[in-house]
Amino acid sequence: MKKILLYFISVSIITGCSILDPIKTANMQYYLVQYKPVYKTCNNHADITLQILPTQANSPYNTYNMYYSNDPYTLNQYSYSSWAILPEETINQAMQQMLNNSCTFGNILTADTTVTSKYQLTSQLIQLKQNIDNTKSSATLIIKVQLIDKNTNIIKNKTFTQTSTIEISPQGMASGTSANLQQFLTNLIDWLSGFKYT
Repeated sequence: MKKILLYFISVSIITGCSILDPIKTANMQYYLVQYKPVYKTCNNHADITLQILPTQANSPYNTYNMYYSNDPYTLNQYSYSSWAILPEETINQAMQQMLNNSCTFGNILTADTTVTSKYQLTSQLIQLKQNIDNTKSSATLIIKVQLIDKNTNIIKNKTFTQTSTIEISPQGMASGTSANLQQFLTNLIDWLSGFKYT
């Protein structure tokens, strides 16, 4: 009888505590990289067709995870924050829209288009992270771009590095990445406009 009573008291104490209650977790927050399209009235290369291939991403930046770094040799990720769309997909969509609106080329083709083009544009997301140093924080976006002349096999490379100062938070990373993407798009248009196309 004593054993039964002792067992009953033990079970009552355990179930009365919050140990067996469901753990309340924070809700997942999703963030978007945003950009504003730029419209121009120019028509620099109306007869040139450019095909934009899908943006590739280096690991670990090819995931929905939002990464930050407290020192140059480690990466952490926000536990309850995530990109709503893969960053490389956003970058690719942004390049297509910006180049369509910039009038730098006559036609912009996507990767699944069967029409042939003389030029191809490839891009690779090298780095996308928030750098936290004590009370300061910055967002870094590094994208490598290649312009390929398919007739001559000449490849022109450019690595774009954009950095902006932001607040230390996932929201800060999202807004900083958006600002960096906007600057990248402007610099990309300027870079592509500087070539002679045949």
